[in-house]
Amino acid sequence: MRKRVAWIVIGLILAFTIGIEVYKGGEKLPWAILFAAVVVFFVYSLWRKR
Repeated sequence: MRKRVAWIVIGLILAFTIGIEVYKGGEKLPWAILFAAVVVFFVYSLWRKR
């Protein structure tokens, strides 16, 4: 159950970040995807340590 909640939160953060970058300007989209991937990796690594 907690795993599903964590993935939903990660998905929302990812969608929100990409949405903001698309709204600001399409040319920044690769950076938004890269940033989102880093955030997901960081959250996942923190979550694995628990």
